[in-house]
Amino acid sequence: MSVQSSVSKRLATNSVMMYIRMIFVMALNVYMSRVLLRALGVDDYGTYNVVGSMVAAFDSIRSMFMSSSQRYLNYEMVNGTAASQKKVFCVSVIVNLCLAVLLVSALEGIGGYFINNQINVEASRISACLWVLQFSVLTTIVVLISIPYEAAIVAHEKMGFYAFVSILDAALKLCVAYMIQFATFDQLIFYAMLLFCEALFIRSLNIIYAKVHFKECHFKFIWDTGLFKKMLTFSGWNFLGSSSYALSQNGMNMVLNVFAGSVANAARGIAYQVYAVTIQLVNNVSMVIYPQCTKFFAEGNIAKLYRLVFGSSKFLFEMQMIFTLVLVTFCPEVLSLWLGDYPDYTIVFVDLILFDALVRSLHSPIDMLFKSHALMKWYQIAESVVYLLPLGVAYVLLSQGLHCSYAFICLLVFDVIDMVAIVLLSKKQMDFPIWRYVVKVVLPCVIQVAMLLAFYYVTTFVVELGFWQKMASVCAFMVLLLLHFFLLFLDAEERNMLMKLIRRR
Repeated sequence: MSVQSSVSKRLATNSVMMYIRMIFVMALNVYMSRVLLRALGVDDYGTYNVVGSMVAAFDSIRSMFMSSSQRYLNYEMVNGTAASQKKVFCVSVIVNLCLAVLLVSALEGIGGYFINNQINVEASRISACLWVLQFSVLTTIVVLISIPYEAAIVAHEKMGFYAFVSILDAALKLCVAYMIQFATFDQLIFYAMLLFCEALFIRSLNIIYAKVHFKECHFKFIWDTGLFKKMLTFSGWNFLGSSSYALSQNGMNMVLNVFAGSVANAARGIAYQVYAVTIQLVNNVSMVIYPQCTKFFAEGNIAKLYRLVFGSSKFLFEMQMIFTLVLVTFCPEVLSLWLGDYPDYTIVFVDLILFDALVRSLHSPIDMLFKSHALMKWYQIAESVVYLLPLGVAYVLLSQGLHCSYAFICLLVFDVIDMVAIVLLSKKQMDFPIWRYVVKVVLPCVIQVAMLLAFYYVTTFVVELGFWQKMASVCAFMVLLLLHFFLLFLDAEERNMLMKLIRRR
């Protein structure tokens, strides 16, 4: 079997594992939201989404924190030795401990100030909010400490175990939601405490597996100033971007709380549950592809690296497009079936966050490109600036009495600006073929978005369709999108590769 065939088979196998993971996690998370909303009620559910959202935001960017350890481990797998891999692991543990101290200090300071001075809840719930903050911080510490071990699992491409633990994680969180009804004290505090215990158990599984299967995953204090500086620099810049993203998400939640109350926070929490489900495929495929990107870079095979970035951008966008088409068309029906009653603002929040997810699907391959080259400084500075700008703009707009959906419009607009900025930066820093990327990837994406917007406008505002008429329209439009994707979006080599995969199945 050729090297290229072996790589393709491994990527396909790992992708299948992560796809199975996605299906189970999606089903469990969707049902959990229904159980949790009924157990806590709209107000407490919204309150947790303000105070405890740092855990959800941090969990969504955990892969960004993993990328430093994973990147250097993959590089040493190609060019280094067992001893150099162990050194990378041990130094990555030290780096993550340093980042944990910084992050916890920031969360305690900002979170404590917001709860005591700004949060829009009844005075009697302030104490519960402070308890939720402490358990949320503890959960974040546990996740940070386990990151080097998870990075080793992904670097070694053990996606079967990673998928199993992810499914178990989602199942246990569903159990936690069911256990709320048995609380003998405040349900909100009880829920936050159980989430901390669940996180401690799941991360312990990852640590034990890594220690048993990978020789490098036995920590001892190894100091290498040069490697520490390189990894701290990589992690530090990545931490800046990741923290800015988390701050933007939590900050927007706080803005919504100030101007629209906990009902808007509950609606946002539901919208981000939908977002988390749909973006799961992007994250799963990215996790499979990133180790191979780093290996191509370590081998000096830049042409294959760029081809992988182009191909993954196309497939990730198209998969996200299918999710978006179905969910924006059937949003009221899906929410009613899923939750029964749902808070005000939910439909408009879901629609806007799904269009934002389309933009974010193109972000992941470009992110992998920068990380494989270890060019983090200006990339993360640009990301951080663009991530934080929507907060100020949204605050001004909502303070003028505009509808709270403008907060999500701000996020969407600035995510587009962010994509433009980082693509231009990739051209400057690594001579990325920007015009070929625009012609081969961006323009076909813009055409599909225009088609989707036209379909959404007609089916929502121009004609009134019944359920089966909607279903027929969605199926016909999906066929049109897939034909456009296959005939005009993919190049000849990508079409041939897709046909070979279909025949093998």
